[in-house]
Amino acid sequence: MASARGFTLLELVVVMVVIAVLAVASTRFIQLSTDSYLAVNRRAQVLDVADGAVRRLARDLRLALPNSVRVGGAGKFLEYAPTSNGGRYLAESGVAPLTDILNFTAADSSFDYLGPSLAGASGYVVVFNTGQTSVSGCAVAPGGADVYEGCNRSAITAVTASKVSFSALQFPFDSPGHRFHIVPAAGPVTIACENVNTVNGNGSGTLRLYSNYATGAGNWGGAAPSAAPTAAGRTVNLLADNVSGCSIAYVSGVTAGNGLVTLRLEIKRGGETITLHHQVHVDNVP
Repeated sequence: MASARGFTLLELVVVMVVIAVLAVASTRFIQLSTDSYLAVNRRAQVLDVADGAVRRLARDLRLALPNSVRVGGAGKFLEYAPTSNGGRYLAESGVAPLTDILNFTAADSSFDYLGPSLAGASGYVVVFNTGQTSVSGCAVAPGGADVYEGCNRSAITAVTASKVSFSALQFPFDSPGHRFHIVPAAGPVTIACENVNTVNGNGSGTLRLYSNYATGAGNWGGAAPSAAPTAAGRTVNLLADNVSGCSIAYVSGVTAGNGLVTLRLEIKRGGETITLHHQVHVDNVP
């Protein structure tokens, strides 16, 4: 009868070494796969943040009041007056009930309008905004046509299905297309690139939207902002963080009646960097 034979110590050691090598190799393979997945996921998150911010800005800028976009602070701050509605005012005697034309020879406080009902709208009515400022103030003809200065902007007191009523004002210029726009009572808004830099592989800057800083009658500011608004009561919304690069450019007359805003946004998070370039056409026909 043959005697039973077991494993020698050397054989056990060899087997243990082989298993250890295979375990290390498997762990490395799993780690690479996991790192790759995490990197893809992190890149997707960064892209989502950048794309969401750019799309939000593009959507809002398409509703900007004609000729109200302005850029300051070396391309870090963009300000514009958003619009909430608009239409065409009655410029010639119409048929009842549309008989109230907008008078440009004296102060007026109402006009009938054409188009869908704007009943319940509020804010300011603006006519023929070209961005042209006055020579000697709004009280001295010729007045300006700049919404920030306020010569062509009046607070709405009531809006019905056919009429807009507002604080008495003699608008300086008649719009060739008899167009008017309604600007929210909240006033203009500012897009601000702030503290843009990179620290420890992450962007340290932010992209923020400021509003409610220039409400009320009077002048809303004679120049584009070079710093974030600081007025009490302002509203601040964060659009993107981890911003490592940001620049805004504006050309007012790229084509007839259109301006062009160019936004470059770079976001860096966990070593992953996403850079987006986006251009938005702005309707500047007043």
